[in-house]
Amino acid sequence: MIPMPVLRRFCIAAVVMFAAMALIWWAVWSIAASQYRDFINGWIETHRPAGYQVTYADQDIEGFPRLIVLHFSNLVLQNPDGVKIHANDVSLATFPWQWHHFDAKLKHGFELTIPFTGEKTLVISTQETARNHTELQDNGDWQYLNLELADAKALWGSDPFFSAGNFEVAFQRPDTEPKDRTQPGLNFEGLVENMTLPPGLDSPFGADIAKIETAFRVMGPVPDPREKKSVAAWNGGNGVVEFDKFLLNWGPLVLSARGTLGLDDDLQPEGAFSGQIGNHEAVLKTLLAHDYIPQHEAGMLDSALNLFAKKSSVGGTRGIEVPITVQLGGFFLGPVRVFEFPEIEWEPAAQEEAPDQPAAAPPPAAPAPAAPATALPSSTTQ
Repeated sequence: MIPMPVLRRFCIAAVVMFAAMALIWWAVWSIAASQYRDFINGWIETHRPAGYQVTYADQDIEGFPRLIVLHFSNLVLQNPDGVKIHANDVSLATFPWQWHHFDAKLKHGFELTIPFTGEKTLVISTQETARNHTELQDNGDWQYLNLELADAKALWGSDPFFSAGNFEVAFQRPDTEPKDRTQPGLNFEGLVENMTLPPGLDSPFGADIAKIETAFRVMGPVPDPREKKSVAAWNGGNGVVEFDKFLLNWGPLVLSARGTLGLDDDLQPEGAFSGQIGNHEAVLKTLLAHDYIPQHEAGMLDSALNLFAKKSSVGGTRGIEVPITVQLGGFFLGPVRVFEFPEIEWEPAAQEEAPDQPAAAPPPAAPAPAAPATALPSSTTQ
């Protein structure tokens, strides 16, 4: 049995050692926290000349002992293209000296505003807590970032665009910029669950989509999707989007597909996919019930699907393989158009100045040159 005096001295020594270690770690943590704050504030200041605007009401450090958390209230961040993030309560958390990787928690209201050509804006918001993970390159630019929203709502201008119970997107840049269309310029992953479409987008499967999950690569130098000139240049270089995954659960339709999406000469979507459809009998009945397939062709189409289509399975649901195309403003399962989306209305290119021409004037005034025609901007629909 350990004598009481010895045990007492051991306990005192342990407490002193623990207190010393805690004091040392607090000092180390304080140094690291100060450096992290300097890193974030330095990023803000070095990016101001490039057109970034960052404002906030208050800033403080918390998170001891495990993490370093830089806390902002009423944060507004806007990049040179006018894309703006507003959050009432933001916490940027990282481990000591891992400044290029951090997790953000955005509470009590989050809003992402993306301006498009013309006067239209896309606004995605939630009143729930939003989450983000960011990885920065050595020069401070982002290499990977994601965004997770619950109970998200989106507006196109002032009109409802969609709502979703769960909305997740992730973007990753390659280590080196692509030289041509054979190399990816951006990797994207997305997941939307319990999504409701706006009025006017008619479909036989209804307005509620249970799930959309996708992963794709934008091949070649990434264009600005809001600018016709940028998209046209990318399209002229044979840029395409390679879909490695596309899963859709919409009413009776269970769909899995892989393929390629590009743009035609009018910069409208067109593509081809190989896909598998689950519940194809229920899908066929739904298309018939909504007159997407003429009744007199139903028997022939059903026989053809059962005789010639390759049997498959989608998520454990019995189905068939079928070609999928996007063209002429529609989404086709085989020969049947099941969804029609609005045409992308690009802003017209600036017109060349017309040569001076005499304008009609009452005599005896001399003819005056006519003013050059000016292109009127129109909104962009995505």
